Amino acid sequence: MKIAQSKVTKLYLTELDDLDPITVYLEDIEPRKGKITIECWGKSWSSYWGGMGSRTISQFFIGCNVSYLVNNLDSQMEKYEPDFDEYRKEMRQKVCELRRDDCISKDLARELFDIEDWSEYVTDNPYEPIKNPCFVSEREFEELDFDGFDVPERLTTEYRYLCKIIKAIQSGLSQINQIKAA
Repeated sequence: MKIAQSKVTKLYLTELDDLDPITVYLEDIEPRKGKITIECWGKSWSSYWGGMGSRTISQFFIGCNVSYLVNNLDSQMEKYEPDFDEYRKEMRQKVCELRRDDCISKDLARELFDIEDWSEYVTDNPYEPIKNPCFVSEREFEELDFDGFDVPERLTTEYRYLCKIIKAIQSGLSQINQIKAA
């Protein structure tokens, strides 16, 4: 049996803006190799790097791009999600244009304008991006020309949250390194 011992640094970050307390475990396993484990609000993320150059895990983590770190800590995380709020705005503008150009009736324009949740009408088919709402006749729907209306995307809440956690950790580590240097 081989037993190895390493030094682990534990940080506890509190009083953070819009974040729960964060616990961070930093381990410099050996030169060029390090590991970090982050826990916040019952979720945890961990990553290992085997080629950090001459830097410690703390120095390496501070110097990395936030997107790179998110991908290493949670490679399965969805970065983008549909932004149906923005899509609703775009569809309302399109409906107003169609009504202004006298392409659709006032009643149909009102029905389309009042749709709050467009997610149930969106398809994954690029040739037919929108399903026909049940109140629109097939002939009218074909004339609407909704082609080219891709659903806009936004960063997921989980992705933005982990980015915020990483930035807080980077800031905390920077403060500690400045204190050590002084």
